[in-house]
Amino acid sequence: MHNAEKITGKKNAAMTWENYETKIRLNEGVELVGWPENIPMNPATLGTHALKKIYDLLKNKTVYWRKMSEAEQVEAEEDYTTQLMKGAVTPKERKERSDKGQAR
Repeated sequence: MHNAEKITGKKNAAMTWENYETKIRLNEGVELVGWPENIPMNPATLGTHALKKIYDLLKNKTVYWRKMSEAEQVEAEEDYTTQLMKGAVTPKERKERSDKGQAR
């Protein structure tokens, strides 16, 4: 069993870095603890040095996944809603289908 499956309890659970806040923290109630603030939370955008640092932190369990309590999840949802209302964050929109409005 994959670690993501263990912690979420869902078969075929997968990480979505671009939607971490909404898809992982808010929907799944799982958070990544210990990620350095000075490193963007998207490995696809990182250089070799930053990736090596993250790898080492994950390997020695300084960075790790944990299931949030219900209270923590509610608080995270409230914080996210507040940030949305202030305009501090914008939800990632799904791309519109190129065949929208056409009969299939």
